[in-house]
Amino acid sequence: MFIDLNTQYVETGQIHVPRIIDADRVVNLRCISEHCLSQWRCKPNAKGEIPSPGSTVMRHLNHPGYFPNNRQWLVDILDFIADPKIIAVVQEVLGDEVLFRTISLFMNPLTPGSDGNWHRDCQFFFDDFDKEKAAILKEGDNLAATRKSSGIQLQVALIPSNHSQFVPGSHRRWDTEDELYIRRSNGLKYATSNLMPGKTVTHQEPGDAAAFHHNGIHRGNYRPELYRRTLMLTYTGMAAERPKDEFSDQPWCAEPGYLDGVKPETKAFFERFIGEYRGFWEKRKGEPKGLVPVF
Repeated sequence: MFIDLNTQYVETGQIHVPRIIDADRVVNLRCISEHCLSQWRCKPNAKGEIPSPGSTVMRHLNHPGYFPNNRQWLVDILDFIADPKIIAVVQEVLGDEVLFRTISLFMNPLTPGSDGNWHRDCQFFFDDFDKEKAAILKEGDNLAATRKSSGIQLQVALIPSNHSQFVPGSHRRWDTEDELYIRRSNGLKYATSNLMPGKTVTHQEPGDAAAFHHNGIHRGNYRPELYRRTLMLTYTGMAAERPKDEFSDQPWCAEPGYLDGVKPETKAFFERFIGEYRGFWEKRKGEPKGLVPVF
C-alpha cells in the first residue's frame, strides 16, 4: 500500500480508501443489496419478528435463502467479502491475519429518524464511567504498543455517503469535559447535538471504503430523506478473541455446496471461518436465528 493504513488507524482511529471496488461492481452489489433488503423488510425471522420500518441495518446478506433462483449473486457477495484487495487493506490495518465475522447493510429508515447519538461502542458494556474509561485506555495503550487491532468494521459505500461522523484520536483517550457532557449527561439529553468538538465527516463516493475504531466517539445520521446504502464488512484478527454471538452464528456456511463456484481464494478464506466456528454452530443448532428471515 502507498499509504501506511496501520499508522493512520492507530494514530487517528480512522481510514479512508478511495475506489476499493470499481463502478461495475458497485452497481452489481447495489442490485444484490436491494434484492436482499426487499425480502428482509417483509419476512419474519425465527422469533416471529418483522423488521421495524425504522430499522437502519440488516445483517447476513450472505445467507443462501436470499438467492434461490440466482446463485451467481451469492457467489458475487462471497467473492466481495474475500476480495484480495479488501483483505490486504484489512490485514494492513489490523496488523494480523484476517478472519471474517459478518456482512451488514446500512440503509435509511422508512419512518422519521434522527441524527443518531454520539457514543463509543464500549459504553454499552459498562455500568459506570470508571470501568468504561479503564477499558478504553487499556485497549488504546495496547493498540499503541502492538500496532494490532482486534477487529474492523469496513464500510463500502454503494451511493455517495456523508452519514458517519467521528472524533479523530478519541479511540485512545478519555472524553474531554465537553465530549462527555454531550455523550452521556442528563440521560443522553444532548447526545444528538451537532456541537461535538472536533468531529469530522468522511465523504465516500460509490466504491470508497472507510472505517473508524469502535472505541472512538462517533455517530451515524439516520433520517428517511438521507438515502443510504452502505455495506459493512466486519473482520477480526486471528490473534484476537473471536466473538461467538448472533453475528458470527452462520451455520449455513457449512452446508454442502455453499462455496461452489467461488474463487479459490474465497474458498480458502471461508473455510478458515467455517473451521473456526463450526463447533459453535453445532452447539447452537436448532436455536432460533433472530438476524435472518425464515425462508
